[in-house]
Amino acid sequence: MAAYNPGGSLVWSAALNVTAFQSGIQSMVAQMAFAQRAAAGLESSLKSIAAVAFAGLIAGIGGITAAIAISTKAAAEWETQMLDVAQLADINIKTPGGLTEYNKLSRELLNTYADIPVQKTDLFTAVKPYAAANYTGEVLSNLTESTAKWHETSTVATDDISNMIIALAAINPEAVKAAGGIDAWANQVFSGMSRAANDSKITSQEIVSGITQSAGSLNKWNLQNQIPEQIALLTTMSQYGLDFGSWKTTLSSAVSGPGVTGPSTVTPEISKALQSAGINLPYESLTQSVNAKGKVSIKSEKIQYKGYDIAAAIMGYEDADAFMDAYEKDAPTLMLNTIDKIKSLGLPTLRENELYGIIFGERAARELPKMGGTSAVEYYADMVKKVTGAYEEGSLATELYEIKQSGLEAQWDKMTNRGDVVKTLLGDMFKGPVKERIESFSDSLKRHNNMARRYNR
Repeated sequence: MAAYNPGGSLVWSAALNVTAFQSGIQSMVAQMAFAQRAAAGLESSLKSIAAVAFAGLIAGIGGITAAIAISTKAAAEWETQMLDVAQLADINIKTPGGLTEYNKLSRELLNTYADIPVQKTDLFTAVKPYAAANYTGEVLSNLTESTAKWHETSTVATDDISNMIIALAAINPEAVKAAGGIDAWANQVFSGMSRAANDSKITSQEIVSGITQSAGSLNKWNLQNQIPEQIALLTTMSQYGLDFGSWKTTLSSAVSGPGVTGPSTVTPEISKALQSAGINLPYESLTQSVNAKGKVSIKSEKIQYKGYDIAAAIMGYEDADAFMDAYEKDAPTLMLNTIDKIKSLGLPTLRENELYGIIFGERAARELPKMGGTSAVEYYADMVKKVTGAYEEGSLATELYEIKQSGLEAQWDKMTNRGDVVKTLLGDMFKGPVKERIESFSDSLKRHNNMARRYNR
């Protein structure tokens, strides 16, 4: 046991009752029923420590002080991180209700840390964005657990995953509602993304970054609340070599601004080229007028189009309204078919590139043609089917995680985490007394310092 000497130094007494110490450890084990998922590992570890390891430590007072110091440090580190989480989640630990909520969340996160071979820093970078976004209680714990698991499978940074889920949930609220809540929905998202990453060349990191940055642009393609279609479209763009850094701009400008829904005009050269392909799209309108003297004059006026007017003519729709009806139903398939159609017209390269720019805008025209004349339409449809299956089942991410956990490295990391949890829980026992001793010692130093100052005046 420790005793403080008022003379100004800490003296650790060796007067320790071994039986009483072991009895205290065993009592503590019995009180740890809350750690259900880690109970078997933690309880056996603690009993082993009580019966064997601490028996050796008790032989020397240096070993005891070292064990207390290590355990207390682990508990203090955990407490520091938890206090940050509490502040972000607006949990007031100075109130009885707030303290109860804080302790419950701490225990649940300790359970997650004991069950998943995730680094402690990664665990807290997972939970903090969710806490800041006002997710609390069981939802917060569940989100953190599923994020940590997918991090272990995908290797995507936990804060990137958390921020993606938060951003997607805000823009696709009906999808979240249909899943029964954001924590259940997150598992569906992770499963859909896992399927895409497993069945294509796109990486999990590219999907996460791409969908986070392009969430608003994807909605312009009428994909709000259609998560599998969003993932499938980005996967198709990756498969056919569209520059990752331009995904957001390509998706956005292809529709709004100078894109399909924006204003456009046709040049005489394009009009002539299309006419040779059997598509009538005049670039000007001619108006005949007769003045008072009977003189006839013809006025030429450039025709103002929308991008969808031109696309509708190329795709053979009756009018622009029919084209936009199809766009509302399945924008990605229509856009990919339009790109294919332009490629199939056999126009000179200069005119083909010009036509892409007229319909989709110059920025998107630099990337979208890469999917023309390919099997992009079929690839997208197949990817939608695959991702939708995984998304709706919502179990693939967990299955892949469990497969990875069968490896030796994962088991070793899990054992390391459980050892750290043991230290943290033991440290909680000593944290209060050690803190009191440190505060007392600090106050003593302050008094001695004040006395020294007065003496030196």
